[in-house]
Amino acid sequence: MEIVDVLLEDPALGPREHIPQSWEPPRTVAAGLKNTGNACYLNATLQCLTHTGPLASHMLALRTSQMACQKITCMMCVMQAHLGRAFQHSGAIIQPSCALGAGFHVHKQEDAHEFLMFILESMEKSHQSCGMGLDLAGREPGLIREIFGGSWRSQITCFQCQSTSDTFDPYLDITLDIAGAQSVEQALARLVEPEELAGEDAYHCGVCLHKVSASKTLTLHSASKVLILVLKRFSPLTGDKVDGLVRFPQRLDMQPYMSQPREGPLVYDLYAVLVHAGWSSHSGHYFSYIKAGNGQWYKMDDAKVSTCAVSSVLSQRAYVLFYSQEGSHEKGNALGPREHIPQSWEPTHTVAAGLKNTGNACYLNATLQCLTHTGPLASHMLALRTSQMACQKITCMMCVMQAHLGRAFQHSGAIIQPSCALGAGFHVHKQEDAHEFLMFILESMEKSHQSCGMGLDLAGREPGLIREIFGGSWRSQITCFQCQSTSDTFDPYLDITLDIAGAQSVEQALARLVEPEELAGEDAYHCGVCLHKVSASKTLTLHSASKVLILVLKRFSPLTGDKVDGLVRFPQRLDMQPYMSQPREGPLVYDLYAVLVHAGWSSHSGHYFSYIKAGNGQNKMDDAKVSTCAVSSVLSQQAYVLFYSQEGSHEKGNALGPREHIPQSWEPPRTVAAGLKNTGNACYLNATLQCLTHTGPLASHMLALRTSQMACQKTTCMMCVMQAHLERAFQHSGAIIQPSCALGAGFHVHKQEDAHEFLMFILESMEKSHQSCGMGLDLAGREPGLIREIFGGSWRSQITCFQCQSTSDTFDPYLDITLDIAGAQSVEQALARLVEPEELAGEDAYHCGVCLHKVSASKTLTLHSASKVLILVLKRFSPLTGDKVDGLVRFPQRLDMQPYMSQPREGPLVYDLYAVLVHAGWSSHSGHYFSYIKAGNGQWYKMDDAKVSTCAVSSVLSQRAYVLFYSQEGSHEK
Repeated sequence: MEIVDVLLEDPALGPREHIPQSWEPPRTVAAGLKNTGNACYLNATLQCLTHTGPLASHMLALRTSQMACQKITCMMCVMQAHLGRAFQHSGAIIQPSCALGAGFHVHKQEDAHEFLMFILESMEKSHQSCGMGLDLAGREPGLIREIFGGSWRSQITCFQCQSTSDTFDPYLDITLDIAGAQSVEQALARLVEPEELAGEDAYHCGVCLHKVSASKTLTLHSASKVLILVLKRFSPLTGDKVDGLVRFPQRLDMQPYMSQPREGPLVYDLYAVLVHAGWSSHSGHYFSYIKAGNGQWYKMDDAKVSTCAVSSVLSQRAYVLFYSQEGSHEKGNALGPREHIPQSWEPTHTVAAGLKNTGNACYLNATLQCLTHTGPLASHMLALRTSQMACQKITCMMCVMQAHLGRAFQHSGAIIQPSCALGAGFHVHKQEDAHEFLMFILESMEKSHQSCGMGLDLAGREPGLIREIFGGSWRSQITCFQCQSTSDTFDPYLDITLDIAGAQSVEQALARLVEPEELAGEDAYHCGVCLHKVSASKTLTLHSASKVLILVLKRFSPLTGDKVDGLVRFPQRLDMQPYMSQPREGPLVYDLYAVLVHAGWSSHSGHYFSYIKAGNGQNKMDDAKVSTCAVSSVLSQQAYVLFYSQEGSHEKGNALGPREHIPQSWEPPRTVAAGLKNTGNACYLNATLQCLTHTGPLASHMLALRTSQMACQKTTCMMCVMQAHLERAFQHSGAIIQPSCALGAGFHVHKQEDAHEFLMFILESMEKSHQSCGMGLDLAGREPGLIREIFGGSWRSQITCFQCQSTSDTFDPYLDITLDIAGAQSVEQALARLVEPEELAGEDAYHCGVCLHKVSASKTLTLHSASKVLILVLKRFSPLTGDKVDGLVRFPQRLDMQPYMSQPREGPLVYDLYAVLVHAGWSSHSGHYFSYIKAGNGQWYKMDDAKVSTCAVSSVLSQRAYVLFYSQEGSHEK
């Protein structure tokens, strides 16, 4: 079997080899082209296009900045593959892909000009489905029109009324009538000579309203970057050839043929000449001359590539001339492209390539084979190459793994060597543990989704590809034997480790895992209701099931590495329903698709291999050796890691499918949101987000807008980013998600920050974005915006002159209210002190507008208008030192704000507590933030980063709160 590191012949597109980033396509001559039979016209045309600098540079550069659609029928992708191979194998001979002539070449002599237009028009058509087809700025009408396209202006002037009529027509090439012409310039001059329209050809003037004599002048309205001049050498009826010599220059000035004058000449440089030798379009031979970036001219005669003098080029009886406008034939950026995989290809229906062992790497190879044949992962990642751009960093495990998947399936039946980047930071050329390497790969891919577009959508809506495929969550429920209260904690998993000591089967090990455990004695449970240690039971069950289930059989001692080598039976189809927290209709079935095996007596030695299920049946993957096997052989193995796929998820195409639909009637406040992963000094961010997420008016309104109004979908719009977070948080209730990095953009710098400052940053950013985003309008679609409508109120500051008793009112808006808690025992006491009248006297005396001089006065601050949601900030930190005021300040569940209002109203103005943000520590520069929230079902939860657990309201009210969130009765609704 052939070992392939980089190159394998592809019968359709050919391989995509690596081209160094510093390589400049126009600076070298491409490979010679093998003539597969009557294909000289094809080869000569391809050489001219291959050496078209703007085309080659741009298409090869796109491999690092934009994904091709990878369809075998896409001429953009086929041509890109040819360009890569042609320059990579400079000095050698390659065979053009048969896909280049598909639909045109029928193994007989064809016309090179017709083939040229076939290629360009096929590339132009494919831009509708292929990202490469956009123009140089990523806009319509497409790359081909941007490079080769220009337009004619046909102007008709009426001899009678002197009115003019202009018509504009596009062109990709210009055909010149060379009958009697001595040079290209002469043929061009004749083309733009005015033509008289008279007699039968008279012009119907739109002003004179009858036929009149007129002149018609054809000129170039817009000039193309690349100019293709076709010398009309063949009769369209007989195919007979006009074989005379027509001179053409190295530098051609097109200014004389333009509609509008411009400063200076419009110069084009000759870079390719296509020649036909023979007497008819039906026979003869085609070859071409091209100029490489180093200025050297080459004759490209099928497989033969030879240097030549420019005088030899200029003496040819040219058929097609290629000129490039000065400034457009520049160096391009060309990184190595990815191997082509047709869009219709199904990774789970073929077995991947064998993997070369580079030294103590069997653990790496066996693990990679299991991941490579994980259908949801392979299908989704490969599909992303047609819909979303990878970051292309060599340190990004997402991109490294995607490249491996492409090569592995592309070279099915061969052997490839895994990239050293896969084991970078882990492999040290000694035997390693395959399970540890598996987790290293998954966690590295999970981390890289923050910087790589493959893991997220526009606004960061997914929790990350790895969590979406492999992630589930445990529910740990503790039941107090004394008061029967329960406390739930949810923890994520990517894999499940099973203790197999004494177990005969996987099902038995799973059953033992979910057996209730008694907490007593030293392990007694501190009940949040009883407020002391009590006996309790703890039950672990699956809260949410992963799409792909990884079961790790605990075979090695963590201390000595010694192995538990007994046989533990495992089924082909595993029902996980008995181990779930909540019953569901019917079984929850998983299908076995991969088994990782260790042969040996210790984790420090032995050999790893794996079994995988592909469309052709079961296969044993033992490094480079790939062989079919019976399922009975698989089930008899002493497995180390088992891979199961949930029925329905191991399908062709995008395994994740569309984002799950949340019905319009769904009520976000009725459930608790997901836990939030702490990505590093981000507890302040997580705690704040949980409080906002459970703000009913905000969550309900923003989520409801998804069915009534489009968001602007800008990644910089905090409205859209926050809406995406809300959706993910409630969709993945019971699981753990990672907040989008866009939420902290411009604020989070990976150090401890102040949660209140971050809260105001979020609200002000959302408020600003309402100007450009439809979601930012208020609840009735009006100004001043959603944030002011929900959180905004206003103060009235009233000053009363002691001398004349006149009053002056000033009104100021607020989003939150800061309370001075020094010496305060309760929030009500702090509020009462806030609205106490203040005397203005002495240096602080008031300048009365009636008395017209400074006088003593009183100043009273009261609430003029009350907000729907009330945010009370307890002033716990010194603005100078950051030192903390850590005393307990009582706060009620129901707060009446009527006593603090400017105007009396009938009855109380009641607010209900729904969230409390807490800081544990002694300074604003350190410590830890967490929060308590009340879901719509009335249950309180403690939200401590990823950990979400139920709690009693007494526990909430005993906290040393930093920020309190109250909702006005009647506003915290569905």
